[in-house]
Amino acid sequence: MNASTGKRTAFEQVVLLLQGGGALGSYQAGVYQALAEADLHPNWVAGISIGAINSAIIAGNPPEKRVEHVEILKPEICTLDLNTMNSGGQVVINTPPNVRKMAARMRSARVLPELELFDSGDIHLARDLIADGTLKGPPLCTLVLGVKYGFDPSPETMLYARNLLPEGAIWAGFGLGRSEFPMVAQSWLLGGHVRVGMEDNLYLSKGVLAKSNAELVAHAAQILKDLGAAVATPAEARAMLGLS
Repeated sequence: MNASTGKRTAFEQVVLLLQGGGALGSYQAGVYQALAEADLHPNWVAGISIGAINSAIIAGNPPEKRVEHVEILKPEICTLDLNTMNSGGQVVINTPPNVRKMAARMRSARVLPELELFDSGDIHLARDLIADGTLKGPPLCTLVLGVKYGFDPSPETMLYARNLLPEGAIWAGFGLGRSEFPMVAQSWLLGGHVRVGMEDNLYLSKGVLAKSNAELVAHAAQILKDLGAAVATPAEARAMLGLS
């Protein structure tokens, strides 16, 4: 700030340097938000250490940019991740203020958010977002099981997570890797819908690679039919989700 004029000094370059990992990196990602609110937009964002590098990536990709394509394309459904967590050897950061900004833009674009929930704290955040009006209820929720340091892919964990969901939630549960098909059965048995696909798993069975997403879907459908379930048609699925 220039003491004589009371105006902020103009800088040729604004650089944000992040150091330290984990919670510190998460905090520093919030510093970027404060800079943006002060109309100071870094030309460069640098990170030192794994956590800080992740923070730098997030800082250089503000929430408005992360949903820009959604506002342009206007799909009927869009994933909204609520997780801030260790994920294998990385750190995933979705701060509540950033989630609120992205949710508001999705709502303005008339896109239905699919809430991906990786741990119990994500579900509590979802409940808060519904309570304060950021999200409309009942929500569309997906329980993600099998990400390292997140929900364990087990019947006990899925039951626990289901019982935490907001009232009236339309939900599905799925497992990663070899837990994909066991969690297909478990989700239906607990009253949920299912999800399969190559994003989550590449194998039909041990050592047998799936040739396509269609093979995974057909295998999941057969599991459900063997359990006595009926597979919804596209029109029925759209009606369940309230899509026009």
